[in-house]
Amino acid sequence: MGKNEVKNIAITQASKIQSNQNIIQIERLIWSHLDRTSDPELNIDRTSNDQIVTDVIKAIELKPSCALLYNNRGDVQAELGKYNEAIADYTKAIQLRSEFDLAINNQKMLMDKINCGK
Repeated sequence: MGKNEVKNIAITQASKIQSNQNIIQIERLIWSHLDRTSDPELNIDRTSNDQIVTDVIKAIELKPSCALLYNNRGDVQAELGKYNEAIADYTKAIQLRSEFDLAINNQKMLMDKINCGK
């Protein structure tokens, strides 16, 4: 293996690590927002709903196979009253991980909320 191949592998691995760190930071941002708390390590105070959705979309672009990201975006969408979008996100999370109890329960609770409100 030549120097350039080793360098390319190292760059690829570093990129994956950075991508995972970005996703972890976005996850913390989402939870901080949903819990209505501040996270001093992230140096934020409750971020706007629109910014949270934008950040989750970025994270999904980085890791589109992560069911938890879709579930969490569904939580934010539900909080915003965007129930159809939330259900679509929960459905996507369940498609990615068929026994994802959290997404299944979130979807069921939202469906109950919608049906009871009629």
